[in-house]
Amino acid sequence: MYQFVAVLAVLVVAALFIPESSQARSPYNGTWKSSDGTFVASIKDNTIRINLVVDDVTGLYWKGTFKKHKSEMVVSRADRKVLQYAAFGSSDPDKLFVVKQHEIRFAFRIEGVNNVISLRRSR
Repeated sequence: MYQFVAVLAVLVVAALFIPESSQARSPYNGTWKSSDGTFVASIKDNTIRINLVVDDVTGLYWKGTFKKHKSEMVVSRADRKVLQYAAFGSSDPDKLFVVKQHEIRFAFRIEGVNNVISLRRSR
């Protein structure tokens, strides 16, 4: 009986600390930066967060979903509750990301000018 309880306890502890296969780590998790350091993104748990860095000021530009499927494109849904209070926050309800193995690109619009921002994994 004691052996059964001990084995059961080990299995319960293992189940609590070993992630399920459905929660496998995304190869895109981590930090991504633009070449000039103006944009710094972090991807974790199917969420992307992009900060805009200007001089010594950092502000949230985007926070939304980030679920990569088989295509190179990810449509991210904005976290409007967070972005509505962000001084640098995008007002877009969705943002399209083009994802390649070592690069993530997205459109950035400021004062009527469109730019394509390229992010690379930060080491």
